[in-house]
Amino acid sequence: MRIKLGMRGQKRKASDTVRVLRLDDDGRLWRVNEKADAVPALLPMFVLETPGLRLGLPPATKTRFWLSLHTHDDEMLSKVTRDKTGYHIPLFSFVRMVAKTAHADAVATFGLGSFEPLLCDLIRGRTEQWTHLIGGAFDPVPPKEDVPHVVRFHREAIAHQTYIVATVRFFAMLGAPAYEVFTGRLPARAAPDSA
Repeated sequence: MRIKLGMRGQKRKASDTVRVLRLDDDGRLWRVNEKADAVPALLPMFVLETPGLRLGLPPATKTRFWLSLHTHDDEMLSKVTRDKTGYHIPLFSFVRMVAKTAHADAVATFGLGSFEPLLCDLIRGRTEQWTHLIGGAFDPVPPKEDVPHVVRFHREAIAHQTYIVATVRFFAMLGAPAYEVFTGRLPARAAPDSA
């Protein structure tokens, strides 16, 4: 997906090939390099329910979610939905990535020690209770054609506590879903104004 969209990766020199798995007629699986333009790109993203903290619900490990598929290749999307092609997408790993993004940006924006972090146990894999702090965005960030990813913050008061809430949207230019992340709790003296 990154190569199809012309986004840079960790390597300094961009590659025009990708490593893919091919199944031959004998049933053997091969790893081969293919031209990026010849490989269809499909971006599966989760659509999550509202975070439990916003709804006043206790922490839980279960939630409902939906899968949203995004691609520049309409033929690929048609094939996936028609043939019901299966994909394994680890929801918990994805949620941890969202948590890491929100936490890192919050520290960069507000400063280390300026808030009580709420995501550290989730990021380190010490808990699987994420539905209380992470969910679908109540007010999603609008898509922008030239912006791949968006993170924005606001402060919100709930039950006499003030929280730093991140709205995270990966691949915003494709209209992918946005996520609301209760990133940290502010000291009692901090006012609930916009960040």
